Amino acid sequence: MSRTTWLSTAVLASAAAFAACSNATGAITLQINETTLSQGASVSLPVYATGGDSVDGVKLDIKVDNGAKVVNFDFTGTFLTGGSGFNSIPDPTGEFPQYTYADTTPPADVVSASGLVGTLILDTTGISIGQTFTVDFFFDYGSPTGSDTFFSLGVGKADLNITSPTEITVVPEPASLGLLAGAALFAIRRRRA
Repeated sequence: MSRTTWLSTAVLASAAAFAACSNATGAITLQINETTLSQGASVSLPVYATGGDSVDGVKLDIKVDNGAKVVNFDFTGTFLTGGSGFNSIPDPTGEFPQYTYADTTPPADVVSASGLVGTLILDTTGISIGQTFTVDFFFDYGSPTGSDTFFSLGVGKADLNITSPTEITVVPEPASLGLLAGAALFAIRRRRA
């Protein structure tokens, strides 16, 4: 193969790879559907993607505020498959417990970006019932880690819409509501006796 032919082939292959990476229609949306969350040391907040563009990985840079703390990001049940693993790195120093960085270790299988990305595990014990906090995904700038949130395909990034920040209200856990209802019934019954 001549040098010119090899160069032309390399340019065409690069253009094809770029086109494949640019298949995104802007239809991938990263979202949290919950608006309430119970108070606890290890509560789950699922994170979803919709749209269906082809991806082979994800990189998340997440921040919470108002007393919520990130425990972990769990990729169990994710639509992302293959690769050599998943990483979740809450702040190891404990200095910034409201931040986490999570990603897939490439290369992963090319899949449709639709379904459960993973579950954000939070500690909400320091938040009063009825108080709100926000979950935000850093996108292109503003992250203290210098990272951003994106889905990948090859060496490129898929276009992404983020419905963020999402405001979450802390509510009593269901077991607490049962105890309150039981106490109220006991008080009413005692009053009648």
